Amino acid sequence: MKRFVVLVAVLVTVNGLSDELINEFKEKVQTIGMQCAEQESATDEDIQALIKHEAPVTHGGKCTIFCTMEKLNIIKSDGTIGEGDVEWLNKAKEDDSDFYEKLQSVHESCKETVEIAPDKCDTAFNLAKCAKEAGKKAGIDVGEA
Repeated sequence: MKRFVVLVAVLVTVNGLSDELINEFKEKVQTIGMQCAEQESATDEDIQALIKHEAPVTHGGKCTIFCTMEKLNIIKSDGTIGEGDVEWLNKAKEDDSDFYEKLQSVHESCKETVEIAPDKCDTAFNLAKCAKEAGKKAGIDVGEA
């Protein structure tokens, strides 16, 4: 459970961002993700799946994604799509404007295509899948586990 990485973090794994900015985000996601995994009673299997960028096994695993995204303002408490961690995004924009534009493209694409499900944990899971797929299409190295 030491390397817990939520699917949204795959979009910042490499690309043109500075190591400092990448590490800042990874550390933030890892800390929040571990808190959320405990809060949502994610199983070890869920955590291993998330580390491998695969679908979590239980509903608690999907809710771990929701909890993490909510704390990063990627998704709102009602399940609608948020604007993301604006402070970090502004740093990313300064660091690599091309990468920032790709992130914005992914955000807009997923905001338009991901339907808000009755269960906000399902919405978060679908958003994570969309971000991974749209990231690949946008030329973002999403990294495979």
